[in-house]
Amino acid sequence: MEQPLNRSERLPCDMQRDRRCWTSSIAIGVGFTVVAMAFSLLALPAFAGVHAWIVPGDIWMVTGAALHVWNGALGYVYEVNSNWYSLPLSAILLAPVVGLSDHLHLVGGTPFPIAHPTSWLLIGPYSLLYGIFLLHAVRRLAWEVGVHRRLWAVQALSVLLVLFPAAQWSHFEDVIALTFVVHATRRVLAGDTSRAALYLAVAIASKQWAMLLVPAVVWAAPVGRRLTTLLLAASLPGALALFTLGVDWRHASHALLFPSVVYSGNPGHLAFFAHWLGSRTSRPARMLALAASPAIAWRTRQWRTPAQLLGALAAVMVVRALLEPVNFSYYWSPALIAAGLSGAAARRRVRWQDWLWPTLAMVWTYPATTSQTWMRLIFPTVTNSAMWWAGEALLLVAASIAVGGACGLRLPGRGYPVAGLAAVSERADLACSPSLSSRAPSGALPSARS
Repeated sequence: MEQPLNRSERLPCDMQRDRRCWTSSIAIGVGFTVVAMAFSLLALPAFAGVHAWIVPGDIWMVTGAALHVWNGALGYVYEVNSNWYSLPLSAILLAPVVGLSDHLHLVGGTPFPIAHPTSWLLIGPYSLLYGIFLLHAVRRLAWEVGVHRRLWAVQALSVLLVLFPAAQWSHFEDVIALTFVVHATRRVLAGDTSRAALYLAVAIASKQWAMLLVPAVVWAAPVGRRLTTLLLAASLPGALALFTLGVDWRHASHALLFPSVVYSGNPGHLAFFAHWLGSRTSRPARMLALAASPAIAWRTRQWRTPAQLLGALAAVMVVRALLEPVNFSYYWSPALIAAGLSGAAARRRVRWQDWLWPTLAMVWTYPATTSQTWMRLIFPTVTNSAMWWAGEALLLVAASIAVGGACGLRLPGRGYPVAGLAAVSERADLACSPSLSSRAPSGALPSARS
């Protein structure tokens, strides 16, 4: 049964603005940064009596590359650390603060770990404050899909599902990538696939997992614009990759084309197949994820409502997590935030039922290693493989509810099929777009697809 449009849905689009978007994003982002830095600097002295700071070791991989950028050696960023595989956009963004740290003679935590790496006092807040842009992007997307109340709750859940795990491992480049993926999703929903491709290009230049979404954006474009959309999405990451490969093939090719992960002693959640091919297991696994993304994009090419598109995004990101030989909490963030937003878009409001399973799945991954997961407290003798399956099951449930709701199935957390919401969404879109209302046929949802 269709729901009547409320007063806010009958207002012109330019009168429906989230006037607290930036204010709320800055307040929550700065508050999270203060809490995270306080925990980093004070937790060990206060609770363990150890005079040291908690600084995630992964941050020093990108800081070394950023120092190369600051010194004018962008092409040689991959010679610093053989375990850093991201495209160098994050190093470029971090270069000014690393240069300032170097100018002030502050001490880093590499190559030898120290108790008080003073450069963390600059690098830590700088990297954490990028969360403000993620919170802003998520709130804008929620507003544009019809969620106009409890937006602070969506942002608080974004802290739980995205910012906290990224801070735990100090991978702010994943926050940047997800920020631009959210903006790309907004532009796809608006029918502006060219700008969506540009946003996606920035996301890929920060972290390559965003490549999995290129087929979906290309299929969303009109037939005559699909090649242009593909080229736009490949522009910035292609330029950075070609430049570094041309300058330093030896190190850049290892990082970008033939990455190898050593799983012995790895602190992540190891899959049962993690050791099948030794350090090369990640290569075929990620190639399979890349091969699966066009298939998912083709299967969901007719999905047009916000809930459907977000459900498709969750499905693509879940495939990546399932095929990774080792999982970390921030690997799951894109899939879980998309699953929660899909439920919010379907209902056009924030409900705890839509965020329950994403939250449970993320809490499962918070401990650093498989030996520290919550199940160890209950079943001390359980195997690592069993715990991996349990975690993946939580992830699959969260994504299945989102995708099932997008397909119109009555699943937990969905009071009615998403297909029944299409007419409501269409009426709101037509009310905000007089030009569309004069051209769109009755019962058809306007789309950029041909």
